[in-house]
Amino acid sequence: MALPADRDRRPADPPPADRRRGDPSRATLHRALRHDPARKPRGRAGTAPCQRRAPRRRRSLLHRGDHVAASAVAAGARPHDGSRSGRHRRPLHDLRQVTPTTHRGLTTLMRFILPLILAAMPLSLHAQETAPDRPAVKLMQLEIDDGGISRRFFGRVTARSTVDLAFQAGGQVDSLPIAEGEVVPEGALLAQLDLDPFERKVAQARAELDQANRELARREQLGPDVTSQAQIDSTRTNAELAQVAYDDAVAALDDATLHAPFDSLLASRYAEQYATVGAGEPIVRIHDMSELRVHIEVPEVIISYVGTNPQIEASADLVGSDEPLPLQYREFTAEASDVGQTYELSLAFIGEVPESLLPGASATVTMTLTDPDATQRILVPPTALQYSADGTAQVLVYEPDDDGMTGTLRAQPVEIEPAENGYFELAAGPEAGTEIVAAGASRLADGDAVRRYTGLGPSGDEQ
Repeated sequence: MALPADRDRRPADPPPADRRRGDPSRATLHRALRHDPARKPRGRAGTAPCQRRAPRRRRSLLHRGDHVAASAVAAGARPHDGSRSGRHRRPLHDLRQVTPTTHRGLTTLMRFILPLILAAMPLSLHAQETAPDRPAVKLMQLEIDDGGISRRFFGRVTARSTVDLAFQAGGQVDSLPIAEGEVVPEGALLAQLDLDPFERKVAQARAELDQANRELARREQLGPDVTSQAQIDSTRTNAELAQVAYDDAVAALDDATLHAPFDSLLASRYAEQYATVGAGEPIVRIHDMSELRVHIEVPEVIISYVGTNPQIEASADLVGSDEPLPLQYREFTAEASDVGQTYELSLAFIGEVPESLLPGASATVTMTLTDPDATQRILVPPTALQYSADGTAQVLVYEPDDDGMTGTLRAQPVEIEPAENGYFELAAGPEAGTEIVAAGASRLADGDAVRRYTGLGPSGDEQ
């Protein structure tokens, strides 16, 4: 079985013209090797003394084929590598066969690459020199804490009052002129029943009342000589009952029409025109839009602050509103809910509100409760403190440069006392309004040059 190298170097069938001229065979190549004057004697008889032959290195088939081809060329033969051109392919891995053309190509390539490398080096050095060498620190401004609490709650917008209106008498709905979602003024017609039955009852009651009054007048005119006092009293009672029946008929006629008791918003209609409804069945629901409120569920700790009559500051963030709207405390329920043990707190909007704001809208309420009897203090987080060698607590005060974005840190000793939520109260130290390092103070030192941390993003410290 022939090896891959032998298959690659097996001569292909020569063209007819070369076959006629004669192509060197394997025997011709061997004869050329035997008559090669460059071969050294091997110590045969009649020649130079036999010398110890050095061990030959085992060559690969590729090198062995190259040597045979080179000897054949020296003898005048043309070796074939299987191609039609008859040219000998040199091994690519032999660096000694690099031609002058290849050398010139490498030289030209280096002429273009080397200037690019040298030009890129100053850019990287310049980037290292211009990189910010000041660490970014997060700062905080000392503020006076009034001892209150601030919380955020999700609430629901409600009207001042919501009323379901109904007829006091049954009948057929004849008119519903107001559409749902329409604002109506006080006294506007909301719904009306068919008035014909009620008007007939009024007329009937009026006739009965007139008859009773005439009968009473006739008996009183006859006097006690003709009629008894008992008959007169009975007739008077019938006249009074007829008057009551007449008043009821007139009242039923009035109740067959629903009017808006105040400036309101028609929220929904529960009946349609020509429907027959009973007495007391809800017909429409209206909202009192004179004042809008927000109802939120708060825990017991908030109610404990409310019970002490604190100063409540609240605002509501609404969908589509650019700025929060101020709120004012109104009332709270004194009974906790069965689920969650929370209390309902009612806050009213003060000032102008958007016209598109309707009951049922969601709102995010930010509420701050301040106890007027609480002492004012300054609180700092534990990450803003560092300790000197003798154990003295200190903070790093930020002294800004002219641009305000860079500055220098100055250590200032402080006296601290533990506070709630892991914070510390400054009993002695910098005043309110001073900027100090808020986080990472333990890794910084007095006199460090720093820059203000402006956050993430294209305009921040990290991009």
